[in-house]
Amino acid sequence: MTVKNESDITKGFYNFTVNNGLITENVVKNASGTPIRKYQYTYSSRKEITEEKVYNDGSTLSYTNYYSYDNWGNTIYYKNAKGHEKFFSYANTSDLRM
Repeated sequence: MTVKNESDITKGFYNFTVNNGLITENVVKNASGTPIRKYQYTYSSRKEITEEKVYNDGSTLSYTNYYSYDNWGNTIYYKNAKGHEKFFSYANTSDLRM
């Protein structure tokens, strides 16, 4: 995908890698085509993102975010790069998959 401003000048690019209908990688490039950030995604068997790896310059791993979901697909757990964790609960749902 090409990103342009209101004057139709190219400002950057998003290059997506798709596997089985899921985006497994997203590379963000500047107007010169140089990678400035890369995201890699790992999915559960239910097609939920369980891990998001972020590379700052397109090749050096900067941090990883982790996610977990209940049986209805609601996010019940999130852990960020600094190790901060968030737990979520929902009325009338189950969190057995944590």
